Amino acid sequence: MTSGGERAVFASAAQSFAVLARQIPVDAWDGPGLG
Repeated sequence: MTSGGERAVFASAAQSFAVLARQIPVDAWDGPGLG
């Protein structure tokens, strides 16, 4: 098993990705002609 530090880094990255994924549809999905 890995140490708790790696797990914390992964959780932080996952949270950052979730925030980014939430912002993308508002800014980008509207551009390519999907809306």
